[in-house]
Amino acid sequence: MSEYHLPVAFAVGAAAYYFYFHRGEHHLYGIAYVQVFASLSITAVIILNKVYGQDVSLAIKSVSFTALSFLAGAYSTLGIWRAFFNPLNKFPGVFAARLSSFWWCSYIGTSSHAHFKIGILHDKYGQYVRIGSNDITITDPAAVNLIYGPNSRCRKGIGYDIDNPLCSMHSTRDRAQHDVRRRIWSPAFSDKALRGYETRVEPFVNVLVKRIAEFKGQPINVSKWFNFFGYDVMGDLAFGKDFGMLNSGKEHFAINLLNEGMQPVAWHRENGTQAALSFALTLNSQYQYGSSECSPKSQAPRRDTGNLLTIAATSSEIG
Repeated sequence: MSEYHLPVAFAVGAAAYYFYFHRGEHHLYGIAYVQVFASLSITAVIILNKVYGQDVSLAIKSVSFTALSFLAGAYSTLGIWRAFFNPLNKFPGVFAARLSSFWWCSYIGTSSHAHFKIGILHDKYGQYVRIGSNDITITDPAAVNLIYGPNSRCRKGIGYDIDNPLCSMHSTRDRAQHDVRRRIWSPAFSDKALRGYETRVEPFVNVLVKRIAEFKGQPINVSKWFNFFGYDVMGDLAFGKDFGMLNSGKEHFAINLLNEGMQPVAWHRENGTQAALSFALTLNSQYQYGSSECSPKSQAPRRDTGNLLTIAATSSEIG
């Protein structure tokens, strides 16, 4: 190879970052990029060996140094851009957060109380804090409408792609697709529908009050019982059968599985709601098509979210 091939590879890597990887989103193609890079490297070794007659070990050495030079150029340009030229650098925060979001992961560690640590950063830096190469945490009330309002130009972050290619109304980042799915959900959450749920919720309220009264003024873990109440109500409205946690005083195995499964997600910097929803959808299918004991199809039709969603989806398909 030419004596200039390493500087050229470095320059090509820098150009690849600036003109390609620097623009758009690439988080869904990581494995594909690795496969392409490995394939090109292996092909280069074969060409050097078969076409140019280089020894295999020498060919591997040459390609390895070239590949490393390419990566050095790409990552050097990445580091320089993030450290000195990224527009987000105007926001205060730890310098290491400019370079990589791994800083945030190391800062949180194995703690599942990231909100407390975020609070510490806001106390130090203010309402806008840089916590990653492309991440800012905000506590300014004036920003809520700009970010979440109907005319917002913001879109959901890449964390919502955690279940890709699976996609729900909650996790989709495409506004048009979200609007289509939302039209199916809307009847289940209209004012009329919500008022109709009151008679379904009232028995659970009565049981909750009864269970709290049983403690007779003794200390009680209200978070535990409110969770039991919330999940039992959701189970009844969504699946046609509650989880029986208020009556048993114990956590249902499915809810325990959900909570245990969410713990590792708490260590990740991205929101874990997607994983919870994915599990809930799986659980929903199990309840609807599993044993007749849990299946709402074996009971008299009731106006719950599942019933209304089925009607809306069917009407949408017919229409």
